[in-house]
Amino acid sequence: MMIDVSGSMSNIVQFAADKASIFAECVKDPANNFRWGLFEATGRELPLPEEFVQDAFRTILYKIKGGGGTDITALYEPARAFGADVDVIISDGEHNGDMKGTLEA
Repeated sequence: MMIDVSGSMSNIVQFAADKASIFAECVKDPANNFRWGLFEATGRELPLPEEFVQDAFRTILYKIKGGGGTDITALYEPARAFGADVDVIISDGEHNGDMKGTLEA
């Protein structure tokens, strides 16, 4: 799960915690099959919560402050390295990075 925390996404933290916990509940063995992170101009992977419940996700996101540009591909390579075959992206779609070559098949 890739969460946009760019300047245009100022109210994303609560929404992201809610959706991440719901999504993780749907993933078989989330400790091994779920990863998440934040992106703006760069990406940052987040630690997994001790429990896959809303409050645990909120705790990790508690002091997150957004800002900067939006490179929607910032976590694409780490996701591929992890072996993800599904990407869930929470964003307003205001991407301003360079996507050339990133999403080529």
